[in-house]
Amino acid sequence: MRLLANMVSHNELIAMWERKTGRTFQIERVPEADLLKLINEAAFPLNILLSLSLSVLVRGDVPSQPRH
Repeated sequence: MRLLANMVSHNELIAMWERKTGRTFQIERVPEADLLKLINEAAFPLNILLSLSLSVLVRGDVPSQPRH
């Protein structure tokens, strides 16, 4: 069960980890076309993990949360 108050963006999550560890993480941006190429070339099960990353992190395909 996911509560609305318990949701953070990917960038917010990174910022929390940076504050907690006292380090600044190097962020590397991967273009969608490059990720698609990696998915096509990767073997199972890595291709599944990369596909999920593309779907959720790049395209934002997540189920809507109900509004109360």
